[in-house]
Amino acid sequence: MDLIAPMTISITLFLVLGAVARQFIVNRRMREIARINAELQAKLLDKLTATGELQAYIASDAGQRFVDAATVERSNPHGKILASVQSGILLFTAGIALQASRQYVGDEARNVLHLFGTLGMLVGVGFLVSAAAVFVLSKRWGLIADRPDPAESAEK
Repeated sequence: MDLIAPMTISITLFLVLGAVARQFIVNRRMREIARINAELQAKLLDKLTATGELQAYIASDAGQRFVDAATVERSNPHGKILASVQSGILLFTAGIALQASRQYVGDEARNVLHLFGTLGMLVGVGFLVSAAAVFVLSKRWGLIADRPDPAESAEK
């Protein structure tokens, strides 16, 4: 029983530090992308000084994309689905590793490894099921377009 508390604390601490580091990196990257986009948009608006030029630009297809990019947050279902699949595979694999390592520890740690291994595998399967559900719903809602098969388009 003396091994259970340190093992639980160290696993939890490792997971929390990993989640914080990942969130920090993602937020820093998103902030940098937003800054670059804002600078690009400001430079473009500075170039269009006359009112007629600005109206003509906004009426064009490129101008509409510019306005949409400035006002609408883009969703990225592919990225979210891939992140869920990656997390699911990693957690499921970690759960299997914890289950497999039970034979190399004493009796008191065996139950802890079994608990964390089972939880890891179940949460991993949950992520995979979630990714599948998001994929199906994204296709149904038109967020993911059906792409033509490259082999079919090459034959034509």
